[in-house]
Amino acid sequence: MTKSTLYSISGVLEIDYDITSKACSAIEKIIHGYSKAAILTKSEISSLGNMIAINEILNNETPETIKTKKRKLITNAAMRERVVFISRHKTYHYYDNCPKITSDYQNFTIPDEIPEKSIEEYRKFFIENITTFTTNPDVFYFSANIKFGTNINSIGKMHHRNSGKANTQDMLSILESDQEPCAKSISNALVFYQNNKRIVQKFGAASHLRDKLLNEGKMGPDEHKTICDWHLLKETVKAEIFQKITKINKITNHAYSSDILDAIGFTPCSTCNELKNR
Repeated sequence: MTKSTLYSISGVLEIDYDITSKACSAIEKIIHGYSKAAILTKSEISSLGNMIAINEILNNETPETIKTKKRKLITNAAMRERVVFISRHKTYHYYDNCPKITSDYQNFTIPDEIPEKSIEEYRKFFIENITTFTTNPDVFYFSANIKFGTNINSIGKMHHRNSGKANTQDMLSILESDQEPCAKSISNALVFYQNNKRIVQKFGAASHLRDKLLNEGKMGPDEHKTICDWHLLKETVKAEIFQKITKINKITNHAYSSDILDAIGFTPCSTCNELKNR
């Protein structure tokens, strides 16, 4: 299971506040052991705390006792995301070398001019006309503006580094190092922070919005590159903190019972299924 999928389970499971609170306290204690600088934002600490809590739940609950939210509410929330390609069905993998785990992907933002009630209609329109968008964007914008009665002139492209690839690389680095998990990653983040303090203080807390800020002209190309590097450094810090707290020390780092994952509405990866059935 990739890190992004593990994060997404927080939208499916009911997580006790005490479990998350303890996890967040443990994260802050680890960071403060090296520096008082705010390497991670409160929301990032909260998200990582949720992931650690989820790991504990998945390792201790049974399919009969696990608590889930209503599937309809989760699906509706996904449908309202302002991106073209959404994941209607969360998946898990049987094999850590599955090509789907390590492939990067591209997505496209849905412009603010499109009202929420028209998101799904626009999503369908974009997918049907994606070739036109790529080869002749002026024609695409003209058609979209007529169809939706808007004045769209820019659509953000979002290139995502797959969390499966990132996590596997992070864990390989941890296993090859003699240092205690967190020491090197936090040290690297602190050095980078000091060398790029102005840009990190300005944009660092919104590093997850870096592509959107660049497309809106609120961030320059050099600033975007710096924040991309900062975001990856933070991801490594989070991966090592997760490894330290959960004592996970395998490359296949998130392994759970398929019965548990089936119980919360996940489906096995189609590629993994094909490999398994050969």
